[in-house]
Amino acid sequence: MNVSKWRKIRFHLMAIPFCFLILIPFYSLVVNSLKDKAGAAQMDLSFPFKMHVENFSTVYREAHILRALNNSLIITGCAVVFIILFSSMTAYVIERRKSKTTNVLMGIVLLGMTVPVFMVPTYMIAKHLHLTDSLLAMIFVSIALNFPYAVFLYTGFFKTIPREIDESAIIDGTGPYVLFFKIIFPLLLPVTVTNVIIQFLAVWNDFGTAVYFLNTPEKQNLVMTTFLFFGAHAADWNLVFADLVFVSLPALIVYIVLRRFVISGLTTGAVKG
Repeated sequence: MNVSKWRKIRFHLMAIPFCFLILIPFYSLVVNSLKDKAGAAQMDLSFPFKMHVENFSTVYREAHILRALNNSLIITGCAVVFIILFSSMTAYVIERRKSKTTNVLMGIVLLGMTVPVFMVPTYMIAKHLHLTDSLLAMIFVSIALNFPYAVFLYTGFFKTIPREIDESAIIDGTGPYVLFFKIIFPLLLPVTVTNVIIQFLAVWNDFGTAVYFLNTPEKQNLVMTTFLFFGAHAADWNLVFADLVFVSLPALIVYIVLRRFVISGLTTGAVKG
């Protein structure tokens, strides 16, 4: 057995325990959502003798899952689209137009990644603009919170795209909008998919913002249903686990479908510039 093959085997053997650590919470979530009230209260990993699938129909009905899912999709979809659009254009300007202004702009972006968000002033601004308890407020705040990291990822990726592509297009008379959207943006597919996954998960699971800006039942997203459902059914752990399955499933599907782009999008550009 050669050295490289032995290293692969050793790597996989070392990875198995970490895989179990990651999968056990998901397994626990699913099996406890299929138990009755008494069985789920024990919170063990045993598989139920009788699966109580009716837990999901109860949660679907009482937690208004469809309405909350619709709100989550609107918030997450709008936020991710605008984050991708604005962050890619901002990163393009920062990387291609090297100047003191773009250096300051990049500094502001990095500052946005490191300085913690103060939610009370943010809420006061939204209240002044009459945006509280609205999906629009949640979308705006989500864009502001996640925009800096998206710019950071795009900036690193732009370093791998030769400037000669821009120069050739400009010589041929290509305008700036056509240059970016028709030529440059398609080259950003790996990092764009990575950004979509990261931003989707960040916005979808953002409870801290939702608890401030989504107060009425009609406006609440899926994450808020878990908070409210736990308050109303604190003793019914089987129903709480079933609600968590509803909340986790869309994000899990998005990651599984697009996971092959994640590593390439994060690592491409890390070795240049």
